[in-house]
Amino acid sequence: MFVKKEDSIEIPKQREKMNGLISGELQQKDVSGYYRRLIVEEMRKQTTLNFDDVAAAQWKEAITLPCAVLCGQISHLPVQEVRLG
Repeated sequence: MFVKKEDSIEIPKQREKMNGLISGELQQKDVSGYYRRLIVEEMRKQTTLNFDDVAAAQWKEAITLPCAVLCGQISHLPVQEVRLG
């Protein structure tokens, strides 16, 4: 489950509806406005993940360097030191 136990909704019926929405078993129309508001309040308490930042961090290694090597802009890549021991 995506929710920490201490931050989760304490009432089982609310938790069941939240899990159903997250898993796709329920649609928004299947949950009353009251429960949707409670779920939104709980989700606002959680930290969010910005996928643009994650993609940008991995872009250089996954795309930029290989393309630069293939285009001849970089003649070699730095050698990573391997330590045995």
